[in-house]
Amino acid sequence: MRAATIAGRTLGFVNAPSLFQKVISECLEVKVDVGFYDRNRRLLYTELTEMGFSCLPPEGAFYLLMKSPLEDTEAFQKMAEEEHIIMVPTDGFGLPGYFRLSYCIPFETIEASLPAFRALWEKVKQRQETDVEQKDSDVKNQKIL
Repeated sequence: MRAATIAGRTLGFVNAPSLFQKVISECLEVKVDVGFYDRNRRLLYTELTEMGFSCLPPEGAFYLLMKSPLEDTEAFQKMAEEEHIIMVPTDGFGLPGYFRLSYCIPFETIEASLPAFRALWEKVKQRQETDVEQKDSDVKNQKIL
């Protein structure tokens, strides 16, 4: 899978298409209202960190990086998908254990996604409690043997 990710990046499937790069070179004087992105960034970052997720504060891109609260990142991604949350794993970018969330979407979409993130956080807490109970049980069984 890692090879496919790197091959995709090499072929330009994740990077900006070269045609668009040429278009941008003609628009260097155009000003962009970054307030739209800042408002989205602040809402998503604040809400996720208040829920308990660990995120790197975005400092210029239109996505933030969320650390997987579970060691099993595939299980975490599957839990997110069950809540209709799409996250891009950053393993192919050299940062394992994190996921990329884009916030270049309407503010209302981010607001509407927050209940799904809350549900995801509840699932994570349940999974963590189950994992702790399993480890405790394993330790007890080791002592008996």
